[in-house]
Amino acid sequence: MHSLKFRSVINFIVSTVIVLTLVSPLLFYIIKAFYTDDLDHMITYRIKQFEENQLPVLSYIDIDTWNHYNPDLQIIEFKEDIKLNTPIQHIYFDKSLNEVIDYRVIYESIKIEDEPYLIASRIPMISRADLIVMIASQLGVEFFFIIIGLMVVYRIFSREISNPFYNTLQTLSLFEVNGKSIPKFQATNIIEYKYLNEKLSELMHRTQRSYQRQKEFIENASHELQTPLAVVQSQLDLLLQDPDLTESQNKIIQSLYTASAQTKRLNKNLLLLAKIDNNQYMTQENVDLVQKLKDTYQLFKEIANSEDVNFSISTVDTFQVKANSTLVDVLLNNLFSNAIRYNKPKGDVRILLDEHSLIVYNTSESPGLGDSSIFKRFIRKDNSKYGSGLGLAIAKEICIFHKWDIGYQFADNFHQFKITLKS
Repeated sequence: MHSLKFRSVINFIVSTVIVLTLVSPLLFYIIKAFYTDDLDHMITYRIKQFEENQLPVLSYIDIDTWNHYNPDLQIIEFKEDIKLNTPIQHIYFDKSLNEVIDYRVIYESIKIEDEPYLIASRIPMISRADLIVMIASQLGVEFFFIIIGLMVVYRIFSREISNPFYNTLQTLSLFEVNGKSIPKFQATNIIEYKYLNEKLSELMHRTQRSYQRQKEFIENASHELQTPLAVVQSQLDLLLQDPDLTESQNKIIQSLYTASAQTKRLNKNLLLLAKIDNNQYMTQENVDLVQKLKDTYQLFKEIANSEDVNFSISTVDTFQVKANSTLVDVLLNNLFSNAIRYNKPKGDVRILLDEHSLIVYNTSESPGLGDSSIFKRFIRKDNSKYGSGLGLAIAKEICIFHKWDIGYQFADNFHQFKITLKS
């Protein structure tokens, strides 16, 4: 996985190399054309210099001497079939190199002692292979500096474009739905980023208002339900004491009593989540987690025995955490009760506390619970009639509150809930 800036630079380099590679043949032929044109100017210039300086004083008997010392500016017999005044490419055998070489040559007619002759000016050309190597090496160096230069320019201009984007990401990372304020975006003169920041700011405000209304509703509803639930349960207690109840009436009341108790627990859990969201457990102290585990273990030991579940605990000698003591009690109670409630006869619950983490192991008749959705509210993977589906959600919220990590896995026939602690 790479950052946007890294990917854009790589894409830029790759696209630049591809474009330069594709235009290389065109550049080759352009350079070759300029090179040929320079040679043509040179051989034409030689003839012009010859006609101005040597031809007026040259005689017939000087031709052989001239040709001997000027192999690239030869005086030859006049021929009607030779094209004049136009540079052409011609092949000559070079005795010194013992190979055939391409030449650029031009012919013009001259007169020596009133006799017609041709003056042939020629110049050897670089072989095609050598020309390709030369041009390729030059282009390679030029391409290298072009890419470096373009990258520098790209970095300078892209910084102006990308910095507002990263500032927006950084500001978004500061947003907390239960926070007290909305982070402000840095001002930018780029229209698209300005529009994006405005819409994100509106979205954060709407999200926070919606979350606040939801919290207030849950908290108010939980408070308002406490009294009616208490009245319902007390009336059911009175009915259960009535000696004139028939067996069918007793079963109905017992069912209502169970439903009332579950509703009361649900209301209590919702109220607890609302208090956590409202940061009403800000008080933190040094908590002896080893002692907390031992105390909770003693509370649940008899429950485990009654459910025919083997219950064991193993801890380090001492472990102190900075935490809210009440929330730690709730966390341990939820994890222990879940481990026992959803176990099986002759099953096992093992509690392990080492230097870095707390792990709760438990067997069960159900298979693995799957992904992290088990920590969402009102999620029950085993369709059990017990519980409200809030126990693990509360555990998750308590861990988030203390900046601890909680995870789940199923291995070796054990459900394993691991909390990575910060002492």
